[in-house]
Amino acid sequence: MEQLSDAAQRMLAALNAVIPRRSLGWRTPERAWAERTTPRVDRIAFREEVRDREARLALTAPQLSAYDGLPRRLEIEAVLLERRTVTFHNESFNTRTPKPYFLNPGSFGDDVLDSLAKALAGEGKRVIGKPEQEDFGWYLDFEHAGLEYCFVLGYRPDPSGTLGGLWIGTLERSRSLFGSILGLRQVGIGRDALRLLHQLLSEMPGTKSILWHNESAFRRGVENQGVATPEA
Repeated sequence: MEQLSDAAQRMLAALNAVIPRRSLGWRTPERAWAERTTPRVDRIAFREEVRDREARLALTAPQLSAYDGLPRRLEIEAVLLERRTVTFHNESFNTRTPKPYFLNPGSFGDDVLDSLAKALAGEGKRVIGKPEQEDFGWYLDFEHAGLEYCFVLGYRPDPSGTLGGLWIGTLERSRSLFGSILGLRQVGIGRDALRLLHQLLSEMPGTKSILWHNESAFRRGVENQGVATPEA
């Protein structure tokens, strides 16, 4: 019995402190735990945001009120999973030469999403079509765990020219026009999809300083609260 206990302790140490895991950014579980960040949640602001979202959803989709508690559950989920915006630096992709097919001169990002599409396919995921362009940048649709997602990506150049520009992406659900109007692109995003995206972006050659942000805060200009993983 004592030998079994010693063997179990050695195995536990090897699994937690010796063997790095790709899903943890090639860190050991012990290191990932040591580098974790304390969640910064303002509970009062959280409740207020859920109530505000619930009220807006009741106006735009009153039919959902027929399902007891559904609007509130949807909005709580949306707020909890709102760390869907990712920023990172990577100058190995095209950030300087506008292409003739760009809608805007700075519409970089098609080669990033081409690389992401190949990585998704390599993980056995179904990529839906190819990267498409809008005024804001590029987007890629893919399927994971039976759900369809859309990753939206844009590029912000560095005015000083010293730090390198910033890639800014957001993971959404692929929805119909009606679902998009109801705000359902932000609802139903699996944590496993966020982890997969984090893994694949982190593994791209040249990726540095990858951070995940609360989408609402980032849109308001709060960019100094990013964390190392979407679930930190």
